[in-house]
Amino acid sequence: MYSSGRCLDMDGLVELDGELYLLEHKTASDIDVAYIEKIWADFQTMFYATYYSQQINRDIIGVIYNVIRKSQKRQGKNETLEQFRNRLVETYLTEDMYHRETVVFDPGLKQKCLDEVAFYLSAIQHCRYYGNWYKNYGACSHYGTQCQYFKLCAAQDPTIIAENYYKRVDNPHREMEEPDASTTAY
Repeated sequence: MYSSGRCLDMDGLVELDGELYLLEHKTASDIDVAYIEKIWADFQTMFYATYYSQQINRDIIGVIYNVIRKSQKRQGKNETLEQFRNRLVETYLTEDMYHRETVVFDPGLKQKCLDEVAFYLSAIQHCRYYGNWYKNYGACSHYGTQCQYFKLCAAQDPTIIAENYYKRVDNPHREMEEPDASTTAY
């Protein structure tokens, strides 16, 4: 198993029979056929594989997903914490709470991934140049809650909203920093 370094937040890298795979741990409300069938289309994982293949100069041919189903159990009104814990342990000892899926990448998908990244970078450069950013109105209320930036997007003058409701963070995406060469290991 290889260390992931600092740049991207992948779960691991595994070598099986001389081939490299990403290792990803996921949680899901339900592990059904629909969930498993869409797992191959995970852009983030494809991006990680493409990026790390270039970094270590070895092909990563796929991903091993370890999926754990989230328990829907809640502590009962007259149940002690220890009783609840024991009930949860019993639940997680059943086989239907876990699934492992291995996905081998279609080599053409890696090129499509690189093409998409180039497209997104071009769009970002365009937005920076013109000072006008796309709004994703479909994400205003994902997961039943309002986006934390809704007030900013909806404002006629976002400067006033930004000054009163938000605080500036110098580097919100530390994963974009260059790794310290002395601490990165593969």
